[in-house]
Amino acid sequence: MKGAADENTISAPIFYSNYAFSSLYEPDIQNDEVFEIHREFGRRFGKPITEASRPHANARDPERKLTLAYMSPDFRAHSVAYFFEALMEKHDRSQFKIVLYSNTSRKDRVTEGLQRVADVWVETLGLTDDVFARRIREDGVDILVNLGGHTSGNRLPVCARKVAPVQIEYLGYPETSGVPAMDFRITDNRTDPAETAEAYCTEKIIRMPDCFHCYRPHGRAPDPAPSPHVSKGYVTYASFNVLPKVNDRTIAAWCAILKAVPNAKFFIKCKQLRDRSVQERIRGDFARFGVDPARVEMEAFVPSVQDHLGQYGLVDLALDTFPYNGTTTTCEAIWMGDAVD
Repeated sequence: MKGAADENTISAPIFYSNYAFSSLYEPDIQNDEVFEIHREFGRRFGKPITEASRPHANARDPERKLTLAYMSPDFRAHSVAYFFEALMEKHDRSQFKIVLYSNTSRKDRVTEGLQRVADVWVETLGLTDDVFARRIREDGVDILVNLGGHTSGNRLPVCARKVAPVQIEYLGYPETSGVPAMDFRITDNRTDPAETAEAYCTEKIIRMPDCFHCYRPHGRAPDPAPSPHVSKGYVTYASFNVLPKVNDRTIAAWCAILKAVPNAKFFIKCKQLRDRSVQERIRGDFARFGVDPARVEMEAFVPSVQDHLGQYGLVDLALDTFPYNGTTTTCEAIWMGDAVD
């Protein structure tokens, strides 16, 4: 993947968002190229709409309760919710009215729980951008926080209309939106170092003092298990990241570790491994870098979060992916007692 998308092949916002998102997985492009791809989204789909946006009618009363809205396609059992639920519980309701705009297609108990704690819950799936934008203005939103970035189901074209006086990118996407109407992006100095990150962000960066994540472990997480190498006699390395994050450079690094520890094994767990042909491809990738595929163990699916977290009991050391690192998987591995590298 190189440079900006071709005008004839990627013209609609949803396809260009997919293009921007996929650029984060590509190890062979530089930061400035990734930034240019995201900025191009704003040039194509954001600037004309932003310039046509109307002034906001929000009352300028410093004593009134502010309307704070969050929009997301992932108000469900999803990585975003693992970080968002605790944040919702801690909001000062005497100062803020909380509106949740849900573009969620697969609803579950997490959806129901978030719906109960919202002051206003709005289903946005199926709403046109114009209708959705009008609803936000009618709700008198003062601060709009987009949790989806360029991920699937995002409504960035609505944000491009500057539907709230203050608009913020947060949580669900590790890059700039590229949309001129987005004012701020919440992060921290570890993920976006002060010396370099501003050059690659169209929003003004707000850095939290420690970490911008509010990870809360699953309430029924199993206890951390003893390191399995004690009973097995060999070290088990692992990655529970999704396969789009696993590229040749990552596998080459993992294989270098395995070759340095000849009796070690590697355990990969992710939903894409349901397909046997995908399993064979991954084993073939390890073989290309000189590691016997028999040293690679795989798991595709477990029926519950508790069972998923229990799989960390099979692991001594979790290894990360790059250039797109783990987030939820990293927090889970640390919580379940596995060192992460």
